Amino acid sequence: MPILWGHLRALMMAIIVLAALSLVVVLYVTDRPASNSWRGRSWVSNGTVRALSKGAPVPITIVMMTYRRVEALLANPVFRDIVPLREVDRAILVWNDAASDPPPALTQHFQSLGIADKVVIIRPKRNSLNNRYVPYDAIRTSTVFTIDDDFQVDVTGFRIGLFWAMRHPTRLVGFYPRRLRRDPPTYEFPSRAGDSYNALLPGGGLFMPVRFLHAYSSATYDAQRTFVDDVGNCEDILLQFVVPPGMHPPLLIAPTSGRLDSFTRPFTSDEYDRRTGISRAPGHPQKRLRCIERFANDLGWPLVESTAFQSRSPTH
Repeated sequence: MPILWGHLRALMMAIIVLAALSLVVVLYVTDRPASNSWRGRSWVSNGTVRALSKGAPVPITIVMMTYRRVEALLANPVFRDIVPLREVDRAILVWNDAASDPPPALTQHFQSLGIADKVVIIRPKRNSLNNRYVPYDAIRTSTVFTIDDDFQVDVTGFRIGLFWAMRHPTRLVGFYPRRLRRDPPTYEFPSRAGDSYNALLPGGGLFMPVRFLHAYSSATYDAQRTFVDDVGNCEDILLQFVVPPGMHPPLLIAPTSGRLDSFTRPFTSDEYDRRTGISRAPGHPQKRLRCIERFANDLGWPLVESTAFQSRSPTH
């Protein structure tokens, strides 16, 4: 009988040890930060890692809108450096020029980069800055990354931003901070990490959940989108007001020292001259202040200030 009891105790201890080891394995798989390799993995909404079946979509769609700046598209490093990444499901190029067709040179360029099968060109029926924030059917992911056609983002910065966007799936995550004031309407430019901000501009690169695109395009904001069309400006400011109050503040991705644009910046090349665009048009600053006043009067003030920023992820 003592021998039988001894065997039983040994069996029970073995079961306990195996259970503990199983728990450790499960915690390791679900709680570890994602590596640079995305083979069979994806971040879920709380930032953990789970296995995906073969062929499951990867977590990000790039959305870029353009208007008569083919030379910018041909020179933009985003298509060369970012679109081919495994983290990118596809790139949506919104051709915001109803009067013309995308030139063959554009398709040929994407073919030469080996990304023709990852780029979807969408042609809205009419020109509007609001076309940037439409939840197009071609978007197959729950998160998008939008950036201007004359900005570039490096791979490290993109991956750091993506990591934190997956960790904070209800917030705007991006690289270009602004500080907006209601009374009097003010538009300020934070100059370094640690400065307070309450808005992130999408021009320099912005991660957001697709649900914000649905909200922006909803009937709730019909009047504000009409105002954007009337002034030809401020769709990026309206986006800050569309984000529900409980989902603020935004989260800045920035280096601990140096310039805020270390990860993303306007690009120049021999083929492209940046001296064009809405931000260089006469009256641009005055329009921005008008927009702040209008949106605040219509929608209240959901913006929340923060000094928080992230400069790296566990894998960078």
